[in-house]
Amino acid sequence: ADGKKEGDVFHLDLSTSMRNDNDVRRLLEENVSKEKVREVSEEELEEYKNKSYHFEVRKINRTEPMELGEELYNKAFGEGNVSTEEEMHDRLRADLENFFNREGQRFYRSKAIKALIEGTEISLPDEFLKKWLVRTREKITENDIDELYPAFERSMKWKLMVDEFAKKDENMGIEQEDLKEKAREAVRQQFGAMVGDNEEQMEQFVNYY
Repeated sequence: ADGKKEGDVFHLDLSTSMRNDNDVRRLLEENVSKEKVREVSEEELEEYKNKSYHFEVRKINRTEPMELGEELYNKAFGEGNVSTEEEMHDRLRADLENFFNREGQRFYRSKAIKALIEGTEISLPDEFLKKWLVRTREKITENDIDELYPAFERSMKWKLMVDEFAKKDENMGIEQEDLKEKAREAVRQQFGAMVGDNEEQMEQFVNYY
């Protein structure tokens, strides 16, 4: 679409634009995160592959770098929090340290949970749970249950383990407000100036988390 302007229309033929059928199949089956979200049959593949698609350029956005200064600092870090380039570098350094510390903790927590789950023998009624999931979850079908079930199984085993830990140690009890406060901390660290003192917007983020 190089050189196109608003209002221009261009055409895309999958059979000639893609290298092979596997590329066409991935385009149709995967989302932007490269996760498989649907199953395409051979008949559907042939049908989509031989179609011609028409696209209209409705809007073109361009980004340009802002100059260092008060306007940039206020937009990036909140009103009055940063006023010089040196303070900006200090803030960026601190934010990056916090980010990587959180990611490190998340990584080791994930590894620890995985080790606990794999090292603990917990038997689940797999066939019953698969049928239950297909019947009760709209987006799960018999075609993809075998692919989706392992993640559900790990989640269920971890929940059973946490429940058992909580029974043995009263101090492990977690209240809903505790979870919300953790979510607020995550929002402040990740979005910072975007939320600022806007409590309504903060609660919207928290409820999403």
